[in-house]
Amino acid sequence: MRKDRTFLILKILMLFAVLEIFCFALSTQAEIINTPLSEKLNWDNTNPVSPEPPTGEEWINVTLPQEMFFSSDPMLQHLVVKSKNYTVTNHSGRPVRVSVEDFKLTGANGVLKNLALYGRIPNNAQAAEIVKLYADDGSGAGIFGQTLLELDSPAPNPSGLSAFGHGEIGTLAFEGETLSEWQQGWLGSKAKYVELDSSLKLRLTALNLDGGEWSPAPDPDAPVNNGDGTIDFMGKKWSVIKGPEKMGEGNYMIAMRESIAFVRFHDTFDRYFERRGLPVGGSLGANGYNNSLVRSILREWSEDNIWGTSYEKYILTASPYVITHTLFWEWGGFSNSVFLRLNQPEAFPTTAASGRWPTAFLMSGSDVSNGEGIYGDLTEEALAHLKGLASKGIKYMWLRSPGNSDSYAASLDLNFSHVDVHRVDNPISLVPSLVVHID
Repeated sequence: MRKDRTFLILKILMLFAVLEIFCFALSTQAEIINTPLSEKLNWDNTNPVSPEPPTGEEWINVTLPQEMFFSSDPMLQHLVVKSKNYTVTNHSGRPVRVSVEDFKLTGANGVLKNLALYGRIPNNAQAAEIVKLYADDGSGAGIFGQTLLELDSPAPNPSGLSAFGHGEIGTLAFEGETLSEWQQGWLGSKAKYVELDSSLKLRLTALNLDGGEWSPAPDPDAPVNNGDGTIDFMGKKWSVIKGPEKMGEGNYMIAMRESIAFVRFHDTFDRYFERRGLPVGGSLGANGYNNSLVRSILREWSEDNIWGTSYEKYILTASPYVITHTLFWEWGGFSNSVFLRLNQPEAFPTTAASGRWPTAFLMSGSDVSNGEGIYGDLTEEALAHLKGLASKGIKYMWLRSPGNSDSYAASLDLNFSHVDVHRVDNPISLVPSLVVHID
């Protein structure tokens, strides 16, 4: 005589994301470990001293069960729902938190009273973490995001301490109750074999070595705002000349507090512009900043120190506007009044946008002047920059604007609190400026 075995079985299909690849429980794969990341990046996410990745997800290296089953217990008259303990193992170089992301269950009405998922640490006396997955009356169930397990990394912590002190292995198990009506039907032999459709999604979160929320290590090559009018960048200290209120959100115009060269403005010419009436590129002059020696040196310096480096991503492409020689003569040519007009803040300021090949530039009179006084008084930021240069023994530096006479370009001079001028054929310090972005 064959004995019928009728009992409640709920099958849990687990969905687990690994590097945007979704693996379902019906896969023949025995376990899920996200080793492809290490292969792709040649980076070991099991080593706690590996460099910090862009996001914490790259640290995740965890083995989860492919399938999880639970059923009503015939030894308890099918009143209780249980499962075996399913093992979760952390292989990551960081502690990992396991929480419930989502749970879906269909067909449970009239069968289940409640269902919960328990997270436990083997050989640990602490109470289990419990997430209520389902309740027939809707009370307190479906509140996801709760922590089930917090697992240590199996690798030695560089600090000598573990985050939680209980190891890298945890277990998950289901527990619940059936409805008395269903159980009575079972005793009356009215119940049939019941299989419910359900799915469970877990979230794995990498943590810091101390068990706190993960945060990326700061990029050592990123610009750092010191909050005192200076920014540290490229191993140098830079003065903040303009902040986000003028350059755009997160953008800063900065000038190095060092010189990269002591040079003439032009290589061979002794005038800033062509003389009036001479063609551009003639032998008796030069076409201002665009064809200057200082600009070519700044480009070479950018090629050597910015392009293709880890600094480049923080530097915006600047547009160092300059007045053309044609417009300059239309304004009246070299004079104190035109010089002041050139140094108005809105005349020829440097702007910036994203783009390729960010290049250092010379600031203009508009960048450093408030437009007041006879020549254009310096802003507080420009005066602070001069003081910073003085600490390095630098007293004069080039600006890109024309001067008030045809043999002069604009400059900054430690002895004056306004935009000054200097002969284009006499060398002074060349100080690079950049526009950088800080999140």
